[in-house]
Amino acid sequence: EELLTLEKLKNIIEYQKLGHEFASLMYETLHPRNESEIQKYQEIANHFLLSSEKNALTYQSKLSFYWITSSYAQVKGDFECYYENSKKCLETIETNKLQLEENPIKYLNALHNFLGTCVNLKKYEEVPETLKKIRSLSKNLTGNLQIQIFARTYPIELIMYIDTAEFEKCIKLIGEIDFELKKYWENLKKIDKIYFAYLICYSFYAVGNYSKALGWINKILNDKETEIREDLYCFSRILNLIIHFELEDYELLEHIVKSTHDFLVRRKKIYKFETILLNFLKKFSQVKNNKELLELFKELKTEILPLTEDIFEQKALSYFDFISWLDSKIEEKSFSQVVKNKLKQHS
Repeated sequence: EELLTLEKLKNIIEYQKLGHEFASLMYETLHPRNESEIQKYQEIANHFLLSSEKNALTYQSKLSFYWITSSYAQVKGDFECYYENSKKCLETIETNKLQLEENPIKYLNALHNFLGTCVNLKKYEEVPETLKKIRSLSKNLTGNLQIQIFARTYPIELIMYIDTAEFEKCIKLIGEIDFELKKYWENLKKIDKIYFAYLICYSFYAVGNYSKALGWINKILNDKETEIREDLYCFSRILNLIIHFELEDYELLEHIVKSTHDFLVRRKKIYKFETILLNFLKKFSQVKNNKELLELFKELKTEILPLTEDIFEQKALSYFDFISWLDSKIEEKSFSQVVKNKLKQHS
């Protein structure tokens, strides 16, 4: 019995070690841009303890197993696997009432991860009930945990409304978020501030309120600590270019194109689509009339469309609907109208 106890303790420690390694890697590079970055994840994922859930001998080990395997699936873009393992993790916690009561943070984390998978797979019918479960936890929690619940639920709601092109609901929700942000801003993690700012910027951009969108994107760009959510910081610079384009601030745009190009080159992590977009904006200054501009947009769409099939480029393109943006220019319609029309066609 003592040997069995020691074996279980060793099992817990080994899974915890794998979990810490994986979490550190995700913090550094959530979205791999090349094979070498994927290889780092694979080295952890190929560990024999992650080959089967039968290797997890305890409740704690099972939670670690499901978290690592679901997170790896997220990184790979295998959202069905991400959903299934996140659901198993949540069910494991919900069937252990004692652990659920003693460690509500683990339950909160599991609910949040599951919520993310529902949005990724557009299983929106499961979102309201999961949100309800998370927010019900806040009744028995105080301080920092209430802030976490705020930071984990509202972005998911915004993403859901963005995905379903319900941009007016985004703006209404931002009214609630803004009130809470003022209350919690100083205590929010930097990563949460950046995420909120990006989603709020996107929402205002989608309804054509470019000045408000610019104000929120500047909250990200004025923060020089770029290592935190480097992916969002990079795409914020790209979205900043598009906002200035919409504002017809062409003189400043020329300077921003150059500084953005230099920034991405220094990072040595530049997507093909970023290079294509930057080249487009450089060419834009030479356009003489609307006919030439229309042809330039069509040319840009022709270059970007093949990238939607590239696994690395898909992640870059997921931060903003660039194809709909191009279609709005080609068809001379608003961005929101183009997105709504596409959803109707696919429903």
